[in-house]
Parts: sequence; structure tokens; C-alpha cells
Amino acid sequence: MAQPPDSAKRVLIVYKSHDARADRLARDISAYLADRGAEGKLLCYGDVEFNRTGHWDLAISVGGDGTFLFTARLLLDLNVPILPIHMGTFGYITEISGDEWLSALPSCLEGDFNLSRRSVLQAVHYRGEKEVARHIAINDAVVSCGTISRMIRLTLEVDGRMLADFRGDGLILATPTGSTAYSMAAGGPIVHPEMEALILTPICPFSLNFRPIVLDRNENISVKIGENRQKSLLLTIDGQVVTPLESGDRIVCEPTDLSVPVITSRRRSFLDVVQSKLGWAGGPDA
Repeated sequence: MAQPPDSAKRVLIVYKSHDARADRLARDISAYLADRGAEGKLLCYGDVEFNRTGHWDLAISVGGDGTFLFTARLLLDLNVPILPIHMGTFGYITEISGDEWLSALPSCLEGDFNLSRRSVLQAVHYRGEKEVARHIAINDAVVSCGTISRMIRLTLEVDGRMLADFRGDGLILATPTGSTAYSMAAGGPIVHPEMEALILTPICPFSLNFRPIVLDRNENISVKIGENRQKSLLLTIDGQVVTPLESGDRIVCEPTDLSVPVITSRRRSFLDVVQSKLGWAGGPDA
């Protein structure tokens, strides 16, 4: 249970402006907040010019999982609880549907909600000894080739020990929250979202022996790009931020104390969502 403020007065509403349903719902929520004497600030998904100064009691993402991921990265170090409302095509992270917002929001405004702390992945991009960039991933960091049907060579080290030297389409470094995204589609395991773990899932490895592995997220993990003829090597963060890579570059996973405070549904558990949305084990009626 979160330690509530007296009542949420400033609420950030992030929504997809080009989605008519999300646009309408975001404005309905803003009007609802105004009637209660609270401020509902509307922010379009993808607006990176947003001024983060000032205090926010609550954030609401209106859209799919992508809208939530954008909101989480935007507010990451501000420790603002996020209420994800599902308006997308699937919505695994966004457990609360667009039809449930009116029953969920009043208690959230009073600080009465279930809060799930989600660990994140800090991926540091090195070229030689120079740090090129630092990225925070809520779901995953993916090293891959931008060209279809082209393999790349990668070397994986854990705590200074060479764990794998392989060729394939790439490697997914996933958080527990991201275990049900690209990693799962590539054959990775489903991991409870509140675990302190990191999932390494190869993408179509040219080997029968390299399989996904779950590691402690505090281990020193390094992925080095081998000599490759391809020019379109990429690091992709949460499917939204893309950075070009070169042969010899390294991606190092460094520990971080940052986490994402996510408000979860009281109507369904993690396993309920896995069964109903992913059809795991045939669902509850199998």
C-alpha cells in the first residue's frame, strides 16, 4: 500500500492524441479532475519537450503499453505513481481498462491503491573506453541488425567471464516487466514483474545450445559487438528509442536503484492477466 498524500491535486495525463478514443477519455478525465478541484495536465504521447519541473501527485497513461513505457521513462526519477489505463490493442502492462477508470480513479486520488515497484535496466553504450550514452529501459534493450536475414556476432560476458560467443539475429536484455513482451515472443520465460532479475534471450541464434537465461540484475553483464560486415547495427530501447551501433561497441548493464511505481488492478492478479491475455496454460477454463 502506498503512503498517500492528503489528496492528489496535480495529475499528469499522457495520451495518444491521434487516437480518438484515448483523446476523448483523457479529456473526460481532465474534466472529472477539475470538478474535484484538481489540475489535470494533458500531455501528448511522444512530447519530449515536456517541462518536468514542478510536483506531480499522480500520472495517468491513456493508451496501450507503449504510452505507459513513454510515461514511465519520462517520469522515472520523480517517483510519481502511474495509473495505466488500457486503450490499445493488447495492453498487458496496462491492466485497467478504459471502462474501469471511473471506479479506479477516486481511490487513486486519495492514495488508496495497490502499488507495484518495477525494476528497470540501465544500458550504457561504450565505444572503446568512451561512454556514448546511457539508456533506461522499462521493458528491454535489444541489440540487433536492422537488415532482414542478416546475422551478427555478439560476445556475452557476465562478471568478466565469457558466457557466450555466438551468431544470430541479436540479443534481448529484458526486465521482468518486459519478460512478456519481445523476449517472450523470442522464446524467453515469463517472470513475475516484481522480481530482481534480468532475462537474456537470444534472437534466432545459429546454435542449438544457446537458450534464454535468467540472471540477477546486479550482475555485471556486457555485450560486445563483434566484427560484422553489416552497417545497420542497432540498440533499441523499449521499441521506441533507436541508437546506431558499430563493430567493437559494448553495451554494459549497470545496477541502478531507480524503479517504476505502477498502480495495479485490484480486480485481477499477475497470473490472472497472464492467463486471460496471454492464454497461458490454456487459460483458467482449460
